[in-house]
Amino acid sequence: MFSLASLPRRAALEARCAEVEVSIERLTEAQRRLYHAREAVDGLSQRAAEARATYAGLVERVAALAAEVARLEEGSRELEERIAARASELEQIRDRRVGLLHAVADAERALDGDVLGLDALREDLRAADDTGVSTIKKARADAFPTIPVRAQGSTRP
Repeated sequence: MFSLASLPRRAALEARCAEVEVSIERLTEAQRRLYHAREAVDGLSQRAAEARATYAGLVERVAALAAEVARLEEGSRELEERIAARASELEQIRDRRVGLLHAVADAERALDGDVLGLDALREDLRAADDTGVSTIKKARADAFPTIPVRAQGSTRP
């Protein structure tokens, strides 16, 4: 049954069982930590995938915004060129307007001078007309002396 020689074996077996239990506990703890680590890695992997997707979306938005900025800058340059051209045209129009105003003022002065000249010619024409009328009257008077006018109702001789 139970012999003394088996005692050291039993103690060795019990020590071995205790070691196995400690090893099992350590293995269980290591597996639990491994499980939690895998869950953490899975969570981190999921977050990394989401971050990559977000990053890809942001890269696309940046590219679209860069294209929009380039388009807006080109539009801005075109507008600046058009504004400069219109400013130049406006300056030319203003210069032309000033020239036209001067031309109108010169034409008005010339017209005023012509009106004064026409008035002088009109006066000369009236004077010439009066002279002509008086010359014609004088010539008629010289050519046809006055014949006495008879009274009406008189008979002829």
